[in-house]
Amino acid sequence: MRTARLRAAVMVVATLWAATLANPAAADTFGTGGFEGYSLGDPLGQFGWTALDVPVYNASHFDEAIVDPSPTWGTALGSRALRVSNGVTSGGFGNQLQSPSLADEAGEASAEDAPNSGGTRQQRFEGTLTFASAVPSAQQPGLVVSFAPDSGDGTRMSQFRIYDLPAGLQVVVVAYDRVTPAFNEIVLASGLDRTQVHTMHFTMDFVDGVDNDILSVDFGTCTSTTVGTWEDYHRDNFPDNPTKPVDSLLFRQAGTAVPANLGGGILFDDIILSSGPTPAAPPAPGLPAAPTGLAVTGDAPTAVVTAAPSTAAACAPVTAYTLTASPSGGGAPIILTGPSPTFSLASLPPGYLYEIVLAAWNEYGESLPSDPIAYSTIVLAESGVAVGGQLLIAAGLVAAGSGLLVAARRRRVLR
Repeated sequence: MRTARLRAAVMVVATLWAATLANPAAADTFGTGGFEGYSLGDPLGQFGWTALDVPVYNASHFDEAIVDPSPTWGTALGSRALRVSNGVTSGGFGNQLQSPSLADEAGEASAEDAPNSGGTRQQRFEGTLTFASAVPSAQQPGLVVSFAPDSGDGTRMSQFRIYDLPAGLQVVVVAYDRVTPAFNEIVLASGLDRTQVHTMHFTMDFVDGVDNDILSVDFGTCTSTTVGTWEDYHRDNFPDNPTKPVDSLLFRQAGTAVPANLGGGILFDDIILSSGPTPAAPPAPGLPAAPTGLAVTGDAPTAVVTAAPSTAAACAPVTAYTLTASPSGGGAPIILTGPSPTFSLASLPPGYLYEIVLAAWNEYGESLPSDPIAYSTIVLAESGVAVGGQLLIAAGLVAAGSGLLVAARRRRVLR
């Protein structure tokens, strides 16, 4: 059973650069199976969902509930989801619905210690969630539902809003402009079909220093929007308080309440949060991983090199592989290119020991080379022919698992 603070394995998606942690502790994760197993009704108190208790006007008064979405959505959201609307709103912060907290918060090294978060300070906070309209058959006028990365007490470091507009659902991020200074909405996705379930993924990389945090958001496509966090809002407006850490999501509904939306709103499911160190920068952004598992099988003319397919980002798949065979005695290497990590070696000249490596290519360029493998085409022919004192070596291929492998054979000299 999940609790307010859960520890699990690392779940970090590689992308953006950042400084390396002095102590890159293992990350933790909340969320594995949506809301299946929850009881219908008030989410408060279930599996670590909570709110700060504000007398008279606390989270139990808001229009949010664990519901069964299957009558409307079939199996798309399972039998449980979190429904939230702006049928009731408040100007408060920590009194509203809060997801379970991670054991390890994320933030800059100088971020203020928060009473409701803690653990080992990490650099990245990451989240994935699915969402859908609770009333997919029609627009819910005036509907806006907000959620934000938070430290458990309403001190947010960004904010997302989902609007239900005539053209469909629209998702925005509220970004802080320290030049103006002001908060501005940046549209992340618009015209989203309200009859479909959508997935949103974000990463927040906290980088020590001013105006350099990185918040990146995508919707399962090959494009993303990158903005900053609210780090400088806290610095500029509260000089005695540095930036804040985050470890959870705050579902805060403010502004003008729309009672017509009671019982409707937005459905949320499969909320997964994690914290951990920001991955070290690769040699160049987006390059595929070096091929692994090189092996050579067979003899001429069917000997081949094989390797495991290289991993790469879904939005930048591997498009080609290059095999480079460098002779040990010097000379120009032999280079073969193909669509897969499988290459025939029948065309290599005999009489050499080669060092062979593979590399993968995508739109960003060439990966690092694989670990090398040795391969020999030095063969004493089964029926080599000596003419004028010269031994003619018949072409053949012999795999050298490590070092030079010479197949000594019977010689026949013509006189």
